Amino acid sequence: MDQVKRSKQKVTTEKVGRIEQKNRKHFLSFALLFMLAWRNLWRHRRRTLITLCSIAFGFALAVISIGIGDGSHNAMIRNAINMGDGHLTVQVKGYSEAPANYKFIAEGRSIEQALESLSQSAVHG
Repeated sequence: MDQVKRSKQKVTTEKVGRIEQKNRKHFLSFALLFMLAWRNLWRHRRRTLITLCSIAFGFALAVISIGIGDGSHNAMIRNAINMGDGHLTVQVKGYSEAPANYKFIAEGRSIEQALESLSQSAVHG
């Protein structure tokens, strides 16, 4: 039994040793790999240029679509502010919890005029 175990251990260590030697033997430096890759890229110029142009075109489309999306989002927010209540809404206390038509501000016109005068003074001041 001991001889079988020893022979198995001997075989596995020999295999590991051979694998390590192969790995060391076939190990290439980074500079050599880069030089080979660069040479192989330009061996097929047309394929390389088509690939580079495809990548550039895809990147340009992605940038354009993100720009259009951001622009339309900003335009939507601007339009919602202009069409709706704007940046500021004045409500009666408790209106947000339970909105109803009978909940209104009695002196709405005077508050509106006060806010207008504030906005005019902010613009001119």
